[in-house]
Amino acid sequence: MLLSTLFCFSYYSCILLMLTNGINQMMNKLKNCTSPYLLQHANNPVHWFPWGDEALAKAKAENKLIIISIGYSACHWCHVMEHESFEDEAVADIMNAHFVSIKIDREERPDIDMLYMSAVQILTGRGGWPLNVIALPDGRPLWGGTYFPQKQWKDALLQLSEYYKRDEKQCLQYASELSSAVTKMNELVRIDYDSELSPEVLHKSYSVWERQFDNVYGGPDKAPKFALPCSYNYLLQYSLAFDNNACREHVLLTLNKMAAGGIYDHLGGGFARYSTDIFWKVPHFEKMLYDNAQLVSLYCKAFMVTKELQLLHVAEDIIRFVMRELRANKEGYFAALDADTEGAEGKYYVWQEEELKELCGDKYDMVREYYQVGGLGHWEHGNNILIPVASINDFAAQKNADAAAYKSMISTINEKLLARRESRVRPGLDDKQILAWNAMMISAFVDAYMASGNLSYYLLAESGAAFIEKELAQGDGRYYHQYTKGVAAINAFHDDYAFYAKACLDLFTAHYNFSFLEKCVSLIEYGIEQFFDVETNSFYFTPLSENILFSKKPEMQDNVIPASNSVMAQVIFQCGLITGNAQWIDLSKRMLLNVQPEIEKWGSAYSNWCSLQLMLTQPYYVLVVCGENANEKAELLRKSTTYKAIVIAATEQHDFPFLEDKLFAPDAWIYPCTKQACMHPVASVDEVLLLLKQDNASSS
Repeated sequence: MLLSTLFCFSYYSCILLMLTNGINQMMNKLKNCTSPYLLQHANNPVHWFPWGDEALAKAKAENKLIIISIGYSACHWCHVMEHESFEDEAVADIMNAHFVSIKIDREERPDIDMLYMSAVQILTGRGGWPLNVIALPDGRPLWGGTYFPQKQWKDALLQLSEYYKRDEKQCLQYASELSSAVTKMNELVRIDYDSELSPEVLHKSYSVWERQFDNVYGGPDKAPKFALPCSYNYLLQYSLAFDNNACREHVLLTLNKMAAGGIYDHLGGGFARYSTDIFWKVPHFEKMLYDNAQLVSLYCKAFMVTKELQLLHVAEDIIRFVMRELRANKEGYFAALDADTEGAEGKYYVWQEEELKELCGDKYDMVREYYQVGGLGHWEHGNNILIPVASINDFAAQKNADAAAYKSMISTINEKLLARRESRVRPGLDDKQILAWNAMMISAFVDAYMASGNLSYYLLAESGAAFIEKELAQGDGRYYHQYTKGVAAINAFHDDYAFYAKACLDLFTAHYNFSFLEKCVSLIEYGIEQFFDVETNSFYFTPLSENILFSKKPEMQDNVIPASNSVMAQVIFQCGLITGNAQWIDLSKRMLLNVQPEIEKWGSAYSNWCSLQLMLTQPYYVLVVCGENANEKAELLRKSTTYKAIVIAATEQHDFPFLEDKLFAPDAWIYPCTKQACMHPVASVDEVLLLLKQDNASSS
């Protein structure tokens, strides 16, 4: 009888559990989403909603606070909080009973993410992901932070729920004040637009910035260390413009130390998102398309300045990684690879000594020494990150051995290790194809073509643009933000238009297909029409016609990804020079004036703006090459005028103002143009280079 009773109890408990799980799955609204991050949470017992009217209407109808939880699929600490809290039945019961819970992929909805990130930065002084905010039923933020351990999360939810029930009026007041603070944080200071721009601001900014340089390991003098491509791109420009050798050496030290460290994948190519230490040793293992695209460009430009082949090799290794692991069938590029595999961070990338011994055989001692296994390469739990002790040439020299033989040996070992690694459970792939990030990859391919002369890179850039036009263009000037699992969705944001305009301008200046210049012009015109605010001389992140939540934000600060306003301002300036549009040149100046006070204090947060300031305050040329051999002369000029000029080649007349009254001859003429006027043409590339050198010297 007892056994029968226990059996019945167990049977009905299982049935009840199955029913409960089934109800939870039905109440969780994420299963029909395309975002890999949202799908990761589709089986949570939390009754998640995607962002949208349904969730907001439910919160208002039931007068419940909203949990807004934001992250992305490759985020390690997002996974940790999911496992600790969102998969836990007791936590889910609290969330389901007292809140309406919304899960957001920050890469799908960067507009929402940046608003709530601003609120959390005001509340806590810092930000990051996962980003967790408690908001009123109307979406205004009340409280928030980033990662919370389970007990802290549960306690906070219960306290906030009680507080809202007990004193709703006080909550409304506090949320109103916080929303106002977010709006104020996003406002631009009124600027006298008759002011003049000066390079002195850049010098003051640099004097503050250089105090934070780590001149032993490169990068900033603190951890974590991010690659920050646009910062080092600007610092390289600054060093060239003002002949600052210390700055130049710091940039090259940083690039070489990053490429020699654990943040770089020495087997498969590509960079992880950041290093957790000052040595570039232990990465946060996620790999993002936007990091790697920008780093291709940075290493290529550094190569064009220094002619150090190792820099170009790093760029080309990154490209091989992107083509192998992030390229989609339709020629777009996926967003990211996860940091975690089988619930452990970095498991896919690290090595135990026993496995290395098995694979390397009698070469193990050499591999152990070269990759510092058990030494600097040791991380935790017996795992090793492969970090070369020196370049192959230097390593061979230390052994009094032939460099070519060592290079062949290391290459063979690397192929074997990579093959073994690829047999492991792979990191999760975020298969969103985001317009802005794909545009960055187009620019990366163009820069690789410029640096190497390899036409296949340019053809990849063209195919990237073809993908965007085929899958993301809406046909009326608008674009979609992303393409996922065969579906284009979400109207594009300002960064999508800015980076695509830049990509089209890059395509034009690389191969002089005038259709790309026309596309760039149309993207600028559409951006001004839909996003530009004449009161502040800035572009909002969302169209002027859209009302989003409690505030609108222009993206102004450069970060790992430069601000969409700084990118568009540069494109407007350069396109204005090319097309002779004086209004656009003036507009770029007015946009730049918005951030002058910030540049002087925080140059590292406005580095792409600093690049524009160099263009506007130092000699900057459009070199127009006209004639039958224009492409050949243009290629020579491009390789020698990095950061100093836009080079345009035309073998025949086109309907653009900058080609009016130009001579076309078998031996092409070169027209140096600056300040919207062209000098007398010359036939010699060397003569033009001498002119630029003298002009730069006189302005330094």
